[in-house]
Amino acid sequence: MTQNKLYYMPNKFAILVVSCDSYSDLWGNYFQSFEKNWGFSNKVYLMSNFTDFKHEKVSVLKIGEDKSWSQNLFNALNMIDEEVVLMTLEDLFLIDKIDHKNMDYLIRRFISEDMNYLRLNPTPGPDGPVDKDGIGEVDPMNYYRASTIMSLWNRKVLIQLLAGHETAWEFELYGSRRSFGIGGWYASSKFNTPFVNLVIKGKYELVAYNTLRNLGYLPSNQRKKMSVYNFICYRLIIMRSIIFRILIKPRYRAKIRSFFHPPK
Repeated sequence: MTQNKLYYMPNKFAILVVSCDSYSDLWGNYFQSFEKNWGFSNKVYLMSNFTDFKHEKVSVLKIGEDKSWSQNLFNALNMIDEEVVLMTLEDLFLIDKIDHKNMDYLIRRFISEDMNYLRLNPTPGPDGPVDKDGIGEVDPMNYYRASTIMSLWNRKVLIQLLAGHETAWEFELYGSRRSFGIGGWYASSKFNTPFVNLVIKGKYELVAYNTLRNLGYLPSNQRKKMSVYNFICYRLIIMRSIIFRILIKPRYRAKIRSFFHPPK
């Protein structure tokens, strides 16, 4: 199997890049990175509001007026037919070539074993023992269960979990709770899709920005970079989350989060 020559279960698997028109300045660089590190041998969708993107191998899903992150995603998912989607975001830039043979295997395994969710990177990783492929179950009460970052989804299950009024952050919090009774939930302990998150709260994250520039991508000047102060605060929040996950068991994490963010 040669690079970029994939056989990802035709008509069953697609990549959905979740975006909106206000992030269209990222699309050109994003798909340059995507083409270099993944390729276009499988179906690729880009979600937008009204803006088109001219690329012969990208299908643009124009969902219309921006209502909410969850409602927009709901509308886009109902415009495609594939059973399994890799959901990613337009500011998650691949920075290295993926292992196509391994990715093909993971997708086929996802389908054959009737998984509902598989997080492709340990962000965070599985809660239980892992198998020979580095795959393990996510605890049924894990508060971060529905993480949207680089994840394979059963499309119908994802539609079922969406609530039309929620932001992406709210979906990860409350959608995780709605998923507690659904099985087939897994995560990888390996980084199968190496990436950087370029934009945080509308601004360029400093390390990601410099990484992409060094790789030859020139982010547009339509956005400002984070201040050093905001960058340090952001990194401290990430460190706090990592320590929280290390020290607190999944079920207790859910209780703590519920205390600060009670169910709606």
